[in-house]
Amino acid sequence: MLQRVAAGYGGSGSDASSKTDPSIGVRANSTVYWDNYTDSNNAPYKDITSATGIWDILDPTFYLRDQQVRLVAQGAIPGGFSQNVDKWWTSGMTFYVAAPTEWQPILIATHTTRALGSDMLCTIHDATTSWSFRFDHRI
Repeated sequence: MLQRVAAGYGGSGSDASSKTDPSIGVRANSTVYWDNYTDSNNAPYKDITSATGIWDILDPTFYLRDQQVRLVAQGAIPGGFSQNVDKWWTSGMTFYVAAPTEWQPILIATHTTRALGSDMLCTIHDATTSWSFRFDHRI
């Protein structure tokens, strides 16, 4: 059975990050939120809860289409099992998405394989061309 991290620790966390497209015309900004847990052996787990973000257009000649955001929770879960879940949403210029409640916390320990965080994806257009831009934000 998982328990919240000891009192005095906030019990939750967040990480903000951004990435600018190589054209330097668009920047993706996201913040990922999680709750911290430990198991009976004090092994640390993070349970992704939500993500927020914004697309910043830095070059006014650009515009965006097909903005999407994904939450990812892949790795070892309590009980010695593994989980490989993700969910995509269509987004606007800003977004808030919440992880499905049935997702399990992921083990955060040295030498564990995991993917926990959010991805942002869009198509950038200018007057003559278009290209994809993706930002994978892992915690």
